[in-house]
Amino acid sequence: MQLPDWFTKPESLFAFTSALAAWVAMIFAWSSAHSARKQLKLLRKQEERKGAPLLGRINESYYKIKDNSYRYMFALYIINPSETENSLTRAELWVSYSKTDGSSHVAKILNDKKVDYGESVPDEEIISVPATIGIRDAIYGKIFFSFPEDFLKGCSIQKHTIVLEDGIGATSEIPSIIIDAVEDHGE
Repeated sequence: MQLPDWFTKPESLFAFTSALAAWVAMIFAWSSAHSARKQLKLLRKQEERKGAPLLGRINESYYKIKDNSYRYMFALYIINPSETENSLTRAELWVSYSKTDGSSHVAKILNDKKVDYGESVPDEEIISVPATIGIRDAIYGKIFFSFPEDFLKGCSIQKHTIVLEDGIGATSEIPSIIIDAVEDHGE
C-alpha cells in the first residue's frame, strides 16, 4: 500500500498536523466553554440562594381589645432559605383600612415585645427583633403589635399583613387571612 503524494511531502504533512492540532484545540475550547457555562449557571443559582429574602408563615393569630387598644399576637415560623446567615431586623403589621368617605389607607405598626396581651408568655417564646437566623435555619415564636382602639373608629379593616425586613433590607410579606378574636376576661 502506497501513501498518497500529498502525505509524503513535508509541507503537506505539516498542514495535516496543524489541522489536526487545530481540531483538538477546538474540542478542548468547546469543552472548556461548556464547563464554564455550567459553572456560571451553578454560581448564579448559588447567588440567588444567598440573597433570598426571609420566608414566613403564620401558625396562629389572635387579637383582643384590652385597655382601649387593639392587641395582636401572631405565632410565626420564619425561615432563612439562603446560604448565608441572615437576620430579622424589622417586623411590622400593616393594617389596610378604608374610611367612611371611601378612601383607603395603610397603618404601619412596629412590633412591640412589651405588649401586655393578657396572658403570660415566656420570654423564650417571643421573637425578639432583631433576631439572627442561621444558614438554612428557622425561628419560631410569638410577635406582638398594639395600637389605640379609637385609631380605626368608624373605619373598615380590609386586611392585615405582616412585613418582615432582613439584614440586607429585603422585605417579605405574610398576609393574614383569619385573625381570631379573643375575649378579655380582665386577667
